[in-house]
Amino acid sequence: FSAFFYLFSSHLNYALDFYPPVECVAIIEDKDIDHNRKSPDDYELIVTIDGKRVSMEVSSEEYRRYDIGDTYTFYRYQGAFDIPFYFEE
Repeated sequence: FSAFFYLFSSHLNYALDFYPPVECVAIIEDKDIDHNRKSPDDYELIVTIDGKRVSMEVSSEEYRRYDIGDTYTFYRYQGAFDIPFYFEE
C-alpha cells in the first residue's frame, strides 16, 4: 500500500503543480546506464543541485549527447506539495 501511495502522491505533485519552471544549469559529474533484462535500459546524468548529488533520468539520445564535464540545462519545478522535481526540456 505504501508504494502505491508514494507513486500516487508523486503523480499528484506533478499534475497539480501550477508554478512556472525555473531554468537550471549544472555540470555533469558522472553518467550511468542501468541495463535491464526485460525492459529498456535506464540512462542517467549525475549532477549536483543545491548541494545534493542527483541522478536525472534522460533519454538514450540525451545521454549520448553529453559527456562528463559538460554543462547541462534542465528545469526545476516547485511541485504542488513543495517537493521539487526536474525535467529536461
